[in-house]
Amino acid sequence: MYKKAIDIDPYIAENYFRLGQVYYYKKLGNLAIENFKKSVETDSTLKYAYYHIGLSYLMLERDKMNTIKYWEKYLSVAPEDPQYESIRRVIELLKDPNFSIPPKGSEISIEEALLLGGSTLKKIERVAKDKQAGHEIKKTKDKIEEVYTDDDDL
Repeated sequence: MYKKAIDIDPYIAENYFRLGQVYYYKKLGNLAIENFKKSVETDSTLKYAYYHIGLSYLMLERDKMNTIKYWEKYLSVAPEDPQYESIRRVIELLKDPNFSIPPKGSEISIEEALLLGGSTLKKIERVAKDKQAGHEIKKTKDKIEEVYTDDDDL
């Protein structure tokens, strides 16, 4: 629908922004970013598009430098944003050379990495003193078992 709306009137920036959101939720980072940028080119008053460009770079493209660039731009044009301080703190964390964004497909989400505050996760090798104690077989299974919700059995 947004594509058709853009064909009818390519000067309505909100349509590019909404199309960018559609692509973002479909995890199509390049197309999301392209449309968010087009929305700002069409109407420079759509400040929040800069935030979404940065968000797309962070969450979908895992690109620290472009996230920083567009979020700094956003904060410069929208200092009244209630999340200003939170965004600024994330920018500072992203600027830390020791902080790395988890790669696509990582078991660690970006949210987790940001909550950890940029501390480097190091694998620590643990050595059990009682390797033959048999405790390993008593641990909870790693596999999730099916749950049956058939009301007739209750």
